[in-house]
Amino acid sequence: MKTNLFDREIKKIRRQPLSPNRRKRLSRLYPECRPEEKAAEQDAKRLRMAAIALAAGSILTVAALLVGGASEIQMLERPAPGAGSRTEVLQVQQGDHVATVDLELAERRLTEEEREMRLDQAEAEMCILFLGENPDVEHVSLPLNLSAECPVDGVTAWWNPEETELVHPDGTIAEETVFGADGRTTVLELNLKDGETERVVPVTVSLRDRENPESGKEASAERALQKLVEENPEETEVLLPGEIDGQPVTYRRDGDLPAGIFLILGLLAAGVFLFYPEQRMREEEKKREEELALAYSEFVAKIRVLTGAGLSLRSTWKRLAEEYEADRAKGGKRKILYEEVCRTERELSQGVLEEEVYSRFAGRIGQGAYLRLGGLLESHIRNGIRGFSALLAAESAEAFRERLQLARRQGEQISARLLIPLLLLFALILVLLMVPAFFSL
Repeated sequence: MKTNLFDREIKKIRRQPLSPNRRKRLSRLYPECRPEEKAAEQDAKRLRMAAIALAAGSILTVAALLVGGASEIQMLERPAPGAGSRTEVLQVQQGDHVATVDLELAERRLTEEEREMRLDQAEAEMCILFLGENPDVEHVSLPLNLSAECPVDGVTAWWNPEETELVHPDGTIAEETVFGADGRTTVLELNLKDGETERVVPVTVSLRDRENPESGKEASAERALQKLVEENPEETEVLLPGEIDGQPVTYRRDGDLPAGIFLILGLLAAGVFLFYPEQRMREEEKKREEELALAYSEFVAKIRVLTGAGLSLRSTWKRLAEEYEADRAKGGKRKILYEEVCRTERELSQGVLEEEVYSRFAGRIGQGAYLRLGGLLESHIRNGIRGFSALLAAESAEAFRERLQLARRQGEQISARLLIPLLLLFALILVLLMVPAFFSL
């Protein structure tokens, strides 16, 4: 059914007249196809892709609306202890009124049990860290790491040696008192503090001689919600109320991707599919014009050399076509100019008048230089003008000058394109030089 629908649309498109400019462009870019058929094919492809893009955008829009309607939040999660507070921007709808509320969520407080567990963890970690390179508390002869920070977030820890003449505050050991036969035993106090909870842990170490030491290792809604958040600071999650002031309330996070964005993207994609082929065809036409302009001087020079060697213009044209076809058979590159030469040769083989064929050749290419050459060849065949070699030599010289000018313009364009990367590289070098200098101040 869909295929028949598109077939009918294609037939309607084919019946529409082509503009002269588009017909001319299509004839030049696709000489092997009829302009009407190529235009119908391009337009049908555009419509098909645009319809697919619009359908996809509409489907995604509907899906986003359905998902968005079901994604009303009922609960907010508090930040973890030590993570700091977080601001949630909510859209609060009460009846027909929608208000934006900035809700400050304080971090969750720990329960007493959690505080004790955290202190236990901090104690275990600190009792390992403070040993430094000592193997255990029974064999301490190397400096202790009393300045180690507590790895448990939210807990502050520090050490106090009881006998500073044995263990100095910086953790070094008084060697003259350690290296006895049995060593010495002393106590260090580990002080832990977690908010209002404090703990002092005595740790006994044996200072022994270092024999074979081992390496160690909106307003109302906002007020109501803020009050609810502050009521249970120890809860992991905050259950949002289903109604405020007797009215049902729904919540959404501000900044969620709106469903309409998918429809906009679908429209943009449809626009790209509709207009990009036209832009691409203009780029192909520009590339074709540049290729033909670059090939003109060499083409005129070949005609001049072959006709100067005694070949007729008809034989010259045939030889150029045969050489190109042989090169293509070996995998050579397709050349627009010589494709037109082969087309002209086929017309000559079919009996078309020679002067008319050269005029068609120049008209299909459409550039001024080729129109001059076509007029020169047509006059030579029709009138047998004298000095044909001299005219070809003058045309070849003029073509060479135009080729140099074109090459110069292309070089200027390449230089302009290279200027942007050079500027970016210069900016990068400035940043690399300035940033270290700035931070060293």
